[in-house]
Amino acid sequence: MNYRLKDRRKSPPNGILYEQRQTGWRNWLIDPSSVWDFYLTCRLLQEHRKANPRFGLPTDMAKIEAEVDHANAQRVAAIPGAADEFLIAVNESVGVPPSSLGLSGKLAAAVQALKRVNAGRTMLLDWEKAGYPQAPQEQAEARAERCVDCKKNGQGDFTTWFTEPAAEHIKNQIERLKEINLSTLKDDLLGTCSVCLCPLRLKMHPPTEFVLKYLDDTIKAELSEVRTQSGKNCWVIDELNENSAAS
Repeated sequence: MNYRLKDRRKSPPNGILYEQRQTGWRNWLIDPSSVWDFYLTCRLLQEHRKANPRFGLPTDMAKIEAEVDHANAQRVAAIPGAADEFLIAVNESVGVPPSSLGLSGKLAAAVQALKRVNAGRTMLLDWEKAGYPQAPQEQAEARAERCVDCKKNGQGDFTTWFTEPAAEHIKNQIERLKEINLSTLKDDLLGTCSVCLCPLRLKMHPPTEFVLKYLDDTIKAELSEVRTQSGKNCWVIDELNENSAAS
């Protein structure tokens, strides 16, 4: 039995979730607010597909809406008691590829990813509101050296990782750092951390307490497994350990 959403304007449990398996694109990472907006998710997905024509994915909005609807309807159908409120059963095949989001593990991963995006954003906003207090320059340079040597240093324009408004805000923050002479010798080689989803040019400068304040157990565990190409730990974990030893 196939299903479709009863009302696309009403978000089902855990919201609207869609992963483009061919590219790794996930709406909850690109724009957390899209989780609660079916049509925003579809627009963002259309933009992503048009920017990646080599995969030959449909860009027609009607087809995209059908795919996103199908993926979420099949996921919600597996949630006890949710079908009656959020879904309509349909007998015909909707003609869209199966989604990988039907697995509970994928859903849990989506929720965790959404949390870390929000945590990183909150940390940077709090740092901005505090007037950009800075770590010693020597510490910032050491952090940058570690990140440049790390495979988790994700490359690509900020729009690869964030929505255009978020990417624009990040660019403005970086320009602000230039104005107050906050930079490292490795800035041109710093991208976005694929674990914590923080723009690394910004994360080099906040004092340790700002960085650790938003370090939850999930991110901590993942960063603890990270090793740079020269075999060193993530600097965040080293600073966490040093902070714990000093307290």
